Amino acid sequence: STTLWLHLAEALNRAKYPDVAFAILKDGINSKLLTDTTYIKEQSKILLTTTLPFLSVDGLLVFEPQPSNRNYGIHAHGCSDPSDGIGGTFSPYQFDTIVGMKIKQLEQTMGIVPTGTMADTINAVEDLLCDEYAMEFAFEGNRFTDLTRLARHKNEDNPYSSDFGSRWFKNKMKRVTSVDLSIEENWYLPLK
Repeated sequence: STTLWLHLAEALNRAKYPDVAFAILKDGINSKLLTDTTYIKEQSKILLTTTLPFLSVDGLLVFEPQPSNRNYGIHAHGCSDPSDGIGGTFSPYQFDTIVGMKIKQLEQTMGIVPTGTMADTINAVEDLLCDEYAMEFAFEGNRFTDLTRLARHKNEDNPYSSDFGSRWFKNKMKRVTSVDLSIEENWYLPLK
């Protein structure tokens, strides 16, 4: 089910709901999002109670049948106790802090110049999801397809440059090769 949650987070992030994507990482989709979080926007709460009714009355019967049986965030699985660790308001794992650190990291490693728009947040949250994919699915054989899928998203819809995704992919691969991995055609073996 972790795969499904992370793919849902990826889709919601690209649909301009990076706060909900981050919630899947930090808190999980549960009733706490409606009252106990400061980073979830009102339009996201509406989305989660109507269009995607995870937090509707019927949805909560499935995702939170008992208050003690909450759906926890993916990052909390191996990070710490979700009730005391990353889940609390005093936790260092906060939306603005973590996304801001990721944007700074992308500035340093990829040379991006932040635009100050939602695109920066979407790109940073997507990078957080990529990191989570690596932690959750190590040695399961999905890394290459995850990286190529995310790199294509970044190439198609990115304010930094049209080849940002390819350069990002090359940076994530961290391999010395005889081919230039910033060119998408070089990601695959040649067919002869």
